[in-house]
Amino acid sequence: MSLVLGPVLRHVGETTASVWVQLDHAATVSVLGCDASTFEVCGHHYAIVPVTGLEPDTRYPYQVHVDGEQVWPPRISPYPQSLVHTRGPGTARRHRIIFGSCRYAKVVAPKQSRQLGIDALDAYATQMARLPPDQWPDALLLLGDQVYADKLTPQNRGASPAAGTATRTGPMTRLSATTNTSGSTATPGPTRRSAG
Repeated sequence: MSLVLGPVLRHVGETTASVWVQLDHAATVSVLGCDASTFEVCGHHYAIVPVTGLEPDTRYPYQVHVDGEQVWPPRISPYPQSLVHTRGPGTARRHRIIFGSCRYAKVVAPKQSRQLGIDALDAYATQMARLPPDQWPDALLLLGDQVYADKLTPQNRGASPAAGTATRTGPMTRLSATTNTSGSTATPGPTRRSAG
């Protein structure tokens, strides 16, 4: 399987869109008849496919092909069809936005599952599978609660357990914020931020 992550619909305009994927090797990625070659960063292969020639306010079912082979959606998939829904010119309608943040992946251990609680984005994705496409959200806003830095600031190096925990992730350090009793999330220090 060549698809590692994605696809992620990163941008949608009136006549354009862009789709992001991560692959396990260098390749050419195609979406709706538009192609892009992967680029490599630290041994990881990514592609951002600029999709053009779309009509405004139109839904386009799409697949992702890698070197001519369909990799998304899977041949047998529990998910609804992936769609690009272009914006209409001067559309004056309300937009539905869902938001969320980083969290642990689903776990099978009941005790750990109870500790982590319900993931709002996972619950919404389950609900979306039962909704018609015209009730899907227009955008997903990811609010990162982790900070990544090549070098931590003195403020971050001195972060207490109440403020967060620092973990080395290769050449970078990840500072994960913790949630206090009021439910707000604290992320100390201005450094490079992750979007989820």
